[in-house]
Order: sequence, then structure tokens, then C-alpha cells
Amino acid sequence: MKISKISIIGFIVSLTLIYYVFTYVVSVNSILEILPFVSISLFIASDIPYLIQSFIMGYKLKYVLDKCGKKVRYWNCFFSNSLGMFLSNISLGRSGYLGAVIGLEGDKSTSVGVVSGTIVVDIIARGFIVILSLLFFDKFFVVSNEILLAMRYVVVIGVVLMIVGFIVLFFGSKIKLPQKFANLVCSFDIVRKYWLSVFLFSIAGWILRGFEWYILVRACGFELSYIQCMIIHPLATVMRLIPISISGMGFVEITMVTLLPFIAPEKLVIFSMCDMVNNFLVDWVGLKVLVKK
Repeated sequence: MKISKISIIGFIVSLTLIYYVFTYVVSVNSILEILPFVSISLFIASDIPYLIQSFIMGYKLKYVLDKCGKKVRYWNCFFSNSLGMFLSNISLGRSGYLGAVIGLEGDKSTSVGVVSGTIVVDIIARGFIVILSLLFFDKFFVVSNEILLAMRYVVVIGVVLMIVGFIVLFFGSKIKLPQKFANLVCSFDIVRKYWLSVFLFSIAGWILRGFEWYILVRACGFELSYIQCMIIHPLATVMRLIPISISGMGFVEITMVTLLPFIAPEKLVIFSMCDMVNNFLVDWVGLKVLVKK
């Protein structure tokens, strides 16, 4: 199997950042000392909001596919969404979500248009949520000069995401493609027509992820209010979209340590690790569609 140069670069970047985190931010010994104190019951409970989100995102796929005139069973959409999420956890910039197409029934050209279209709308939503979170950050957190500097970079990321997302969504279908891609273009146009509805699905996901983190921070031995979790979540997880890293590994941990200096960095690193494991605990069910094939 041929591995692309960008994948190798992403692996090296992620490995380098993880090395930095465990060498200069925390130590392996300090992590091992705290890890046994993670509440298993709360850790498992934090997966409930994420599971609910997965059910909703499965319906999002079905909703858009129905609008395209493609009748697909709900459970096929649910498992396909989970497969996409599973692959996104181990891919550059979470690009693996396109793998959701693998499990969807019927015409693949339509499925590619729907999945890629919903990804674009989700990028717009992420940019919007990042900017909204930054606007309220200083009302719920103490802001230092280091945090202000970090926030400037995050603002740029949020604005770029929204601009790029809108350009692709409203002008992408104007690109002339061969006739065999007509279904892809048509389904992408449908996503554009109903983009606001798809956008609201992403907002619902943000609300649920806030609940997930609200429980998970307590499992890891520290506390944040629900509103604080809603604000921090998009600012940290937007780093997972950086295309030269494996799902933002290293970037997320550094961002959280920077934005939450009043919390022990060891607890934040463990929290980030638990968050990724949490995702896998739900998303692995998506592999079911591969087994069936």
C-alpha cells in the first residue's frame, strides 16, 4: 500500500508534538501517577451525549439523502456516519470522514456529494462556533497575554474556515465536471439548498459535546461549568482539522494547556487522551458496514 508524502509528514509532526508534550509539558511518570484516579463510571457516562450525537448525525445523513431522492435505511446512515468518524480519528485533519461513503447504500456519486457537502457545512459551523466561543471567552475565563496571543491564531483559523467553507459551498458546484459526476454535483447542490438545516445539526452536536466534556472533566479530576466546556471544546478541537497532523494530536493538548493554565497540565493531557478514547468507544461500531461488505 502506497503511503502519501503528506501522510508521512503528518505522522512526523504529530509524533514530534507528542514527544514535546510528554517531555516539556508533562512527564510520563506524572501521567501514570494520576491515571488510576480517573473515574471509570463518569468516563463511561460521558459517552452517552456522544452516542446521542452519533444518532443525530446518522439522521443528518438520512435527511440530506432523502432530499436527494435517495431512500436509505436509517441504520445504514448511522453506521456509515460512525465509520466516517472512526476513520477521521486516525486521519490527517479528520479527512477520514469521507470514508462514510464506503458504507452508504446505493449510488456512490450521490453519496460523495452528500458527505462532502455536509463536511463543508460542518466546517462553516465550526468556524462560526470558534468565533462565537472567542467572543465569550473572557467572560468565563481569566485571560493572560499568552492566552490573548493564542486566541489571535484561533480567530484566524475560525475566519479562514468560514470563508473557505462558504466559497466551496456556494461556488464549488460551478466547476465543470464530466457528465458521469452529474449525481455528485446534483447532491452537492441539494446540500447547499438545505445548508442551514445541516448547519443546525452541527450546532446540536456542539451542545451535546459540551455535555460530554462537562462529565469527562469530572472523570479526570477537575471541574469546569457547562458553559466553559462549550467554549473550550471548539477552541481545542478545531486543531484536529489541521491537515498536517493526525487528528490534531499534540496541537489539542498544547492548546488546552495554554487556554487553561489554572488546571494541572497532567490532568488536561489525560483529559485529551480520554476524549479520543471516548470517541473510539462509540465510533468502532461503524466497522460493521465493512464486515458486511
